[in-house]
Amino acid sequence: MVVTAIVAAAGSLSAMIVQASFRVEALEAGIVELVDRGEVLTIEIAELSSPSRVARWAEDRGMVMPDDVVTLTIPRGDAG
Repeated sequence: MVVTAIVAAAGSLSAMIVQASFRVEALEAGIVELVDRGEVLTIEIAELSSPSRVARWAEDRGMVMPDDVVTLTIPRGDAG
């Protein structure tokens, strides 16, 4: 009777290990997919935020660069 219980427990443990192994493989594949997607999105962000693309986008919508650009410098106050 004890031997039967041990064999049944070993079989159950083996099945659980196999299931866990499949789950780990699925998670690893998911990680690879997410890393790849992250790289694609990073490239897309770089392309969409490039100054030339933003300038074209603005020009297509009737926006123009200003003729006069004025830079204001605000003096820093003493903290002490």
